[in-house]
Amino acid sequence: LLYAAVVSILVYGVVKYLPVVVNEISQLIKQLTEFYSKPQDNIVFNYIIALLKQYEITTYLNFGMTYLIKYFSDIGSVGLQI
Repeated sequence: LLYAAVVSILVYGVVKYLPVVVNEISQLIKQLTEFYSKPQDNIVFNYIIALLKQYEITTYLNFGMTYLIKYFSDIGSVGLQI
């Protein structure tokens, strides 16, 4: 009975909040794409973008996102095994 209550609370949370999270992430990606596609006249922004390109921050971000996706998919597979 306790297991069923926990599972139903988790399912309710996923059903209610997953669309909100997906919507927020898609808006963030859209805003970032628009921001980087427009030329910037600000010296500070140009300096930050030059630093990001110099240190290849996108590679680290890509690795981090891959790790997070793998982590959450592993949690899902453990949940299915129980």
